[in-house]
Amino acid sequence: VIHFIRGHKYPKLILHNNEFIVHQKGSSRTRWRCAQCNKTKCKAALFTTGKVVHSYYEHNHAPTMENRSFESLFCQNMIKKVFFQMLFTSLKVSNIIHFIKGCKYPYMIIDDNKYIVHHRLKQSTRWRCVMFKKTGCGSVLSSFQRKVYVYSEHNHEPTMKNQSLKDACKQWRCSFCTKYKCKSRLYSYGRVIQSISNHNHGPVLKTQDLSKFSGQLVTIIRK
Repeated sequence: VIHFIRGHKYPKLILHNNEFIVHQKGSSRTRWRCAQCNKTKCKAALFTTGKVVHSYYEHNHAPTMENRSFESLFCQNMIKKVFFQMLFTSLKVSNIIHFIKGCKYPYMIIDDNKYIVHHRLKQSTRWRCVMFKKTGCGSVLSSFQRKVYVYSEHNHEPTMKNQSLKDACKQWRCSFCTKYKCKSRLYSYGRVIQSISNHNHGPVLKTQDLSKFSGQLVTIIRK
């Protein structure tokens, strides 16, 4: 079921809580594009021919009309056909991503492959494989909050397969490193923390109540 609402020149189409506007109007069919195409560079598009809707690509943002009631709007039953839909679940992607320092923006590493920032938007970021010039790799990522959408696979071997991700770790030092010359260090890697050397002073927060702070279970490795 699709709904229509009033627009400036042509009506707007609503499908799956997303709003579409008329892009090209032909004699036998009409092309619609997402209303967020300029704001988020969304490539989602529709072609309507009679009562048949051809859907192209997925949205790169959350539904814009999710909390709106459509009871008073004109609706019509349509037959939906999906073309060029990105099936993200068919690609095996790990749940852990890493970031390493880059020139202007950080690099993202997923499944031993490195990505660079292509487009940086307000709500999402588009990443492409670093081998896109060398091998013509068309693998692209779209990160939205804590979700990462994967478009197509790589045409080459993993670029970071045999490389250490030590740069992806965060290094922490004791807050009394200047006052007491404390050399205690920590390396955090996801939920794993590696402790380097001991403190040369007593606990600082021993008498402080830590119940009001947020906590997290981690694995500590002492070296």
